[in-house]
Amino acid sequence: MQGGCDKGFCLSYYKLSYRRKLIRTLWTFLLGSIAVVALLYLRPVLWNWPLYVALAIVGLVLIFIGQAAYNYTKWQAEVRGESKV
Repeated sequence: MQGGCDKGFCLSYYKLSYRRKLIRTLWTFLLGSIAVVALLYLRPVLWNWPLYVALAIVGLVLIFIGQAAYNYTKWQAEVRGESKV
């Protein structure tokens, strides 16, 4: 995505540059992690969580890591001037 929005406010995720997408992904991951830790802290008995909740949390973490890695590699390719379409 050459020429995405790299300065100023942009509400649409898809109009951002890969650098800004990476930053937005990391912020979202940070805030989501804080929310999950707060929920775990507020829950009195942690071992009563169903297995699908734990799998969903692990799945979301893997998706965030994959998205961050993808945006980082695309951003670095954009910086180097490579075009892999």
